[in-house]
Amino acid sequence: MRLPWGDAGGMLGASGAIAGLMGLYTVLYGKRKVRFFYWFFVFFDYVKKPAIILLPLWLGWELIQFFFGGYGVAYEAHIGGIIGGVLLGLGILKLGWENRDFLDEETRRDHDRDLFSEAMDDLKELRVDAARQKLKQLLPQHGRDLELLKRYYNTCKLQPEHPDFHDAARRVLLHTDQGTEQNTLIRDTFRDYARTAKGKIRLSQSERETLTIRLANWGYLQEAGLLANALLKQANPSPESAEAILALGHACSVQGNPSNAKHYLLQIIQRFPSSREAVTARDLLKSLDPQAR
Repeated sequence: MRLPWGDAGGMLGASGAIAGLMGLYTVLYGKRKVRFFYWFFVFFDYVKKPAIILLPLWLGWELIQFFFGGYGVAYEAHIGGIIGGVLLGLGILKLGWENRDFLDEETRRDHDRDLFSEAMDDLKELRVDAARQKLKQLLPQHGRDLELLKRYYNTCKLQPEHPDFHDAARRVLLHTDQGTEQNTLIRDTFRDYARTAKGKIRLSQSERETLTIRLANWGYLQEAGLLANALLKQANPSPESAEAILALGHACSVQGNPSNAKHYLLQIIQRFPSSREAVTARDLLKSLDPQAR
């Protein structure tokens, strides 16, 4: 703690180390913008400015307190800590030891948040192309965000002739997160996509097979049936299609729809007679109709 000149004393506290961290981070963040909290009597708010601006403010404040403040606070420790942190930060930058991804994270978040907000403003003004492009820019970083994918799809479907419409639908339909809300969104998106695309669904065969299995397992038999029927219309369906159709046949039997279950199980036996799915289909068929062979 600060004592009158010439008096002996000791210090105990962490404020010098904290000041060192403050000096260190102002140098590491540099021109990257950070939040500045400020207040004026009862009013307070924050602004975003480059972090390096804080360095002269903090150091200047400590110098003023050192020369004109009262006793009882180790202002010299604060000053030394800030300077030490600055030197340490400069050394880290010189050696290239800084974690730039961590330092840039908040800047990226702010940029993405602003970009999303701009896209929503574009939609309000019916600037569909601009909104679609802005949302598309967010996909590489936030392609797992189902809410973003939903907004992207709803924007793209305003221009269903654009290739991005099919890409947007695919991103939602093949999303791997599961849960009642997510499953319902995928089902509703598929219904809307099939209707808007007028049946011209641009999914690969493997994607159709995957989606058929998922929809069947979730109990959405009508939607799964639409995909399964498309698989069966192929002249030479792949062996993997048998698994998707079997999933639908099993789901129909579980949900008390024996006629549809028999239809799909018989299709497996007829189209894939040597497959292991055909063996399972025969067993399921016998459980539905003991006279079935």
